[in-house]
Amino acid sequence: MGWPADDSRVGTINKVTGLCAVLLPIVFLWTDVQIAQKRLVWYDEIGTLDLVKLPDLATFWQVQNSFRGDSAPALYVLLARISYILGGHADIAVRVMSALALIAALLIVFDCARRLSDGLHGLIALCIMATSFVTYYGYEGRSYTLAVLFTAVALWIWVHTSAHSKAGAAAFGAAIFAAVSMHFNSVLAMVPFGLWEVYRWRPWQRPSPKFVAGVIGLLCAVAIAARQVSIMSRVGPPSASSWSSPTVPALFNVLPQMFPAGLFLLAAVMILRCFMWGTGKPMANAEKVCWLFLTIPLAGFALAELVTKSFCDRYLITTLPGVAVGFACLVNRQLNRLAAIGLVLFLSVLAVGRQVRDLRSADKLEPPSAPFQQRETRQSLAVEDDLLKDGKRHVVAEHTVVRALQYYSKHPEMYVSYGPNDAPYFCQFLGDACWGPDMVKTHATEVASVYPTDSLLTMMTEAGFQTTIKRMKPLVVYFSPKQ
Repeated sequence: MGWPADDSRVGTINKVTGLCAVLLPIVFLWTDVQIAQKRLVWYDEIGTLDLVKLPDLATFWQVQNSFRGDSAPALYVLLARISYILGGHADIAVRVMSALALIAALLIVFDCARRLSDGLHGLIALCIMATSFVTYYGYEGRSYTLAVLFTAVALWIWVHTSAHSKAGAAAFGAAIFAAVSMHFNSVLAMVPFGLWEVYRWRPWQRPSPKFVAGVIGLLCAVAIAARQVSIMSRVGPPSASSWSSPTVPALFNVLPQMFPAGLFLLAAVMILRCFMWGTGKPMANAEKVCWLFLTIPLAGFALAELVTKSFCDRYLITTLPGVAVGFACLVNRQLNRLAAIGLVLFLSVLAVGRQVRDLRSADKLEPPSAPFQQRETRQSLAVEDDLLKDGKRHVVAEHTVVRALQYYSKHPEMYVSYGPNDAPYFCQFLGDACWGPDMVKTHATEVASVYPTDSLLTMMTEAGFQTTIKRMKPLVVYFSPKQ
């Protein structure tokens, strides 16, 4: 049984949901900026900041197309450079750009779903996005929220413009170009649209203008970055030791990582559905296209196995806009208005609650691929003066922490890395600050190691040095010759 279709009541609900669709992004923008101010920049962000601070565009282009370039496409780093300049040369400006991109993506997803149903279900799509892992990237200075933004734009254009519109096709191609120019794995955003083309294809039927424009946009973005991609493929970390090698367990873990409350949300919808009569409405073509975004992780896994050898959940972040809009359409078909309002309230509390939780523990939020980096950086900086008083001129730490310590320390020359298994790759960025066994042994009495690796401790023991624990938080060890 549905809620009576009273025009005044529907109008009121649409006004309220429209207001909420503005207020929620404002809350996210404010909290994202607050969180961004409290967190240290980390390894990947430092790579971007090093580039945006170069003196001129010619130097920037030269460095970006070398082994020292950022892993993100040049166009993203150029946007980050513009944001950095407009933001008064403050590091946080790059993170603010990510926050603004997240807000824009939320609003576009809201409008996309609203046009397919109504404002209430548009708000559900916004909240689904806001309860996913994309919110983390709203306060990190990387390209992921921009990739989501331009993918959301592409979805909106595909669904809400005429199939034969030349302007729509040009805009779709531009959106795909922009998405791929933010992150290389955004090529996967074309997968659901390609599958839809295959599904609707009939003999002697030409591909749609939008799809052709999307392919052209993709190829143009890849062509511009061809030199960078070529260099990255030659100097990247060995696939055998990569932390992001494609595995079946990693594939199965993608959706739980993207939607931490995913099964719980689906269970809530099904429980609400149990108390309703009637059958759901048939699925429209627009919703079918949205659900095809769930094929992006599978396509990403195939791409990693065949080409990149690197598979990580955040590389598949362009999955989110389609799933959010598809979920809103599903709720519109299956639940009545009262149940949908209840779901919106639940999702809003969940989304804002997670954001408030992150704000309260902002200085403890760790990058997903560098756990403990924030903690170890802060702790190491706190004991820097004590180590100097003990006559320690060199501090050995893990390579991602070393770059952060060099960035923030008053004595950046102190910090060196005793590399991991793929040390030659990371040593390219650390230069003289990447030490091998001989350097550590030569300067052993002047060395302190913060959270030392097992390989370092084993090597020093076998070389005839005694290990002394000086601190536990952080774990600091000194080395001295055995008597």
